[in-house]
Amino acid sequence: MALPSIEPPKGILRRPSGGLPPVKRRKVLFDEVRNTTHVVGGKSQDDIQQEVRRALETHLNNGPHGPYYGLKEMFSLERERQRTNASSQAESDESDEDDDPTPSQEAAKPEELRQYVVALINAVDLLKTKESNGLIKAVLGCPWLGRDKTFAATYTTFLTSLLAAQENWLSRVVEMLVDNFELGVQPSAWTVPGCPAVPREEMRDRLHTAIRLILRQLPAAANSLCATISDRFPFPGQATPVYLAYANNMLRIAEYAPYLEAYILDFIVLQLVKIDVQIQVDLDDEDDGLGSRVAGMLKDTHASEDRSGDSDDEDDADDSDNESLASNDSGYDAEVERVRTIKRNVEKLDALLNRLFTHLGPHFKDPDSDEALDYFRILINQFRTIILPTDKSRYVQFLLFHFGQKSEQLLDAFVGECASIAFQPGQSNIIRQAATTYMSNFVTRAALISSDLVRSIFITLLHKLDAYCRAHSPGCRGPNLKRYAPFYALFQGIMYIFCFRWKDFVIRAPSSVDPDDAATYVGQDLKWIPNFKEVLLASVHSKMNPLKVCHPDVVNQFAHIAHRLRFVYIWPRVQANTRVRLSQFLFDTYGIDGVLRDTGTSQLEERYHQLDNHSPFDPCTLPVSRKWIEREYVSWQPTPGLDVVESSEEEDDDDDEEEENGSVDGSEDGDDASDREFEDEMLASFAVLDQQLANGV
Repeated sequence: MALPSIEPPKGILRRPSGGLPPVKRRKVLFDEVRNTTHVVGGKSQDDIQQEVRRALETHLNNGPHGPYYGLKEMFSLERERQRTNASSQAESDESDEDDDPTPSQEAAKPEELRQYVVALINAVDLLKTKESNGLIKAVLGCPWLGRDKTFAATYTTFLTSLLAAQENWLSRVVEMLVDNFELGVQPSAWTVPGCPAVPREEMRDRLHTAIRLILRQLPAAANSLCATISDRFPFPGQATPVYLAYANNMLRIAEYAPYLEAYILDFIVLQLVKIDVQIQVDLDDEDDGLGSRVAGMLKDTHASEDRSGDSDDEDDADDSDNESLASNDSGYDAEVERVRTIKRNVEKLDALLNRLFTHLGPHFKDPDSDEALDYFRILINQFRTIILPTDKSRYVQFLLFHFGQKSEQLLDAFVGECASIAFQPGQSNIIRQAATTYMSNFVTRAALISSDLVRSIFITLLHKLDAYCRAHSPGCRGPNLKRYAPFYALFQGIMYIFCFRWKDFVIRAPSSVDPDDAATYVGQDLKWIPNFKEVLLASVHSKMNPLKVCHPDVVNQFAHIAHRLRFVYIWPRVQANTRVRLSQFLFDTYGIDGVLRDTGTSQLEERYHQLDNHSPFDPCTLPVSRKWIEREYVSWQPTPGLDVVESSEEEDDDDDEEEENGSVDGSEDGDDASDREFEDEMLASFAVLDQQLANGV
């Protein structure tokens, strides 16, 4: 936001009787290195110094105000000239006219303006009263980043001198500096007419030199800077290059002010989560085909970028925004505009997330170092306070997914944080459920986690499931997601891990099994980790009935794989649950002997009382950022005999058909007979468990 300039009274545009003539300019060059003064136009630096002091003193003493207003107008005029120049360049592509409007008053030459800044530095003691506020605001509004190096250094000295004399100007100075964070998209934003072009990196060096000096000089500047960064952050509708320029400047501060880095990273992650959630909300609110249209548009955009070569995101014009405005000449298409809006948000999220990966990477060069652990603790704190409580965050958590796999101590830190939250009774059920989901999804999808550690975490989850079941089953009257959410989250997490990592839980297999070929495990007699089956079946047969409350897709996938691997056969329980109505347990409307009455509750209403299928580490589809986790991610690998989800009805139909027609080769022996024997064995064990539960065992 540009600082407003104070407009002088109308009378000051007339040539004053003395002081600073607006047309005739005095050219003075001051050589700071040799400490000599070069006189140009009849005035030396000393002459200008005396003239400025005289203008300030007469203004403070209610004398002639013309020289003071002339001085203020000189700096205000520079701001107007830059605005005019930037507007002219922005409109140059839309008009063939060579119309360059210029202010009626002649502007100061660059070397001359610098001498007046030097004079103000030496007269800073006269700027301590409110009568000088207008001049100070005009100087703060004067463009300086696009001038020569000497002017920029002089202007920075003015800022530090002003704050040393009057700290009450700190907020205004910091706001002026932060307003320049968005610069970098178009050079015209900082270019000053009549001055040589200044590269973007040099412009930023000057900006951050001033910020670094002010932070070093005034301890209070840190709080003011953080507050201003928050207030001035770009609006959601602004272009991706603007967001990226702002974030780059924030991260630049972290390089020379590490004590602010945690705040800066927290703030950027918070903005990323907001964008992430907005994308998911927009996609959920629309039809199923919207996501594919957005993906297609993103693919086309990045294909054209690949053909043109790599480029700096900040240098790219906001093609998507321009396209949105230029392609609808025939009329406004609301559907197309929705797609483009989501696409722009995805590109914004992708660019900022990629920038964070790049910024944090060097700190994890030695993942076992204290530095890496300190930075990962920053990410864990963001996870606990920002990401975890957010329902629809999908991509930002991949920061922890990527860096958490760098070493065992970092992995332990993340899993330990999830476990601490998931198993802490004082936490709300929603947060405990979310922490369990993150932990199980991380264990499932992290490719660099060892099999031993997967088993260790899995066994811990089994112990927690067993303890929860034993503690709550006696007083349970029926399945209730609201009351037993941590239990259901644990059970669904265990099923989810099993579907992806089941080979890690096999401790012995026949010699005919090839460890590298998952298909050879199908139908074999496998030895599983101790107590796995017993704990699982006890939970399945408990009154909390997890197979009814967990998401049907996860249940069906688990039931199918567990059956094909001859681990457990739970299709009868899945089939029986189709006659159970969760809403009746919720409202305690039980029939005789605890048997539920079927009131015809719709399946849609039942879903409100079941876990969702949210997986926080679903595949990352961001075009740029996904490169960071591609080699660290476990994708679903189809396996013959395991990759088809069958419903319980299909299983029963298959069994009936096999009974009538026999096996394929006309024999009752072989795999089919073996499977039937396994199913009979499991059904017998179910009967025993049911009897034990009925007897209160």
